Amino acid sequence: MGDDVPDLFPLIGGAEGCVRLATLFYAEVERDPVLRPLFGKKFNEPVKKLAAYLTQLAGGPPEHSRTRWLLSLREAHRRFAIGPAHRDAWLAAMGRALDKAALPEPARGALLAFFGRSAPTLVDQGGGRGPADPLPEPFPSPVHRHLAARWTEELAVEDVVAAVRRGDAGRALALVEGPELRTLFDRDRSALASLLVLMMASGNAALLDHVVRRPRDDPDLVRTTYFSGRTLLHGAAAAGCLPALELLLDLGAAVDAADRSGRTPLFCVANECRAANASAVAEALLRRGAAVDARDRVNRCTPLHAAARRGFVAVAAALLDGGADLEARDVAGDTPLRRAVNCGQVEIATFLRARGADAGSHGARGLTPLLAARTDAMRRALV
Repeated sequence: MGDDVPDLFPLIGGAEGCVRLATLFYAEVERDPVLRPLFGKKFNEPVKKLAAYLTQLAGGPPEHSRTRWLLSLREAHRRFAIGPAHRDAWLAAMGRALDKAALPEPARGALLAFFGRSAPTLVDQGGGRGPADPLPEPFPSPVHRHLAARWTEELAVEDVVAAVRRGDAGRALALVEGPELRTLFDRDRSALASLLVLMMASGNAALLDHVVRRPRDDPDLVRTTYFSGRTLLHGAAAAGCLPALELLLDLGAAVDAADRSGRTPLFCVANECRAANASAVAEALLRRGAAVDARDRVNRCTPLHAAARRGFVAVAAALLDGGADLEARDVAGDTPLRRAVNCGQVEIATFLRARGADAGSHGARGLTPLLAARTDAMRRALV
């Protein structure tokens, strides 16, 4: 960035400084009558997420991209219904946090300028959304220049995500080949993986061609992780993208790779895939040796538990045909049938009973699926 001014990340205080600034900010939020209602009882997760974002923004490791579900910050913030009053309160709270952090210049001024431009673009209620424009030149310091470049990258991310969502392959691919995203993806492989997964789910032929080409040209992408330790194979399975899934397996993707929750690609099919070909995706993974009863780490659920919870009958059939344990027990002692009952999934409960599931087995709270049934339709399915 230049020898005359230190890099922004050390100026903030490295990762510890980013955690401190995030903690100071949410202490302000907790006392703010406008911002406080947007959040839950505790701020542990928001502090962690903001600290990761600040770390990445300042030039540290790209931890934020490895933990975020949505690549677009605008999409990630839509659930908050942000209006002009929230924008103003947020900027004021950040200003106070920066003052309390006592950051040296030019770090403090550069961050204020950055947030002053970026925060208004997240407004989605009551008007007042700021223009998605680059930061104005000239830049007073290399630190300002660094944040201006990061903001330009963020604008390109928002643009490419919007293009993929609306099926504008031409615009999306032009952005991917543009200088901002090329620079970003060279530095942040998790962000690239997240975008490729979004393209997989689009169903757009031109975007899928790009998805297939990228790992062929860059096989290391097979091992790149994004949200919660997922691989591209998890993403392809969840999206029902068979061409990408088969290619990734051919390139050496681990068929039973587990994310941080212990979920495998097969679990993702059973838990998330709403594509018409979901059962074919499950069958493809099973043919390649996927463990049919691999359990997640938290609830000790198998893919069949997940399919039962979601009501995915065709996927459940593929799992059972592949040898899934019909009476597997999760951490609560519940079987897939009991999961279906708990979630009110009458159709799959009927299916599991037809395949021999035991309606009299005792699970959580000592209840059988029949005793746990809450509707007449479910009770009829179980007898």
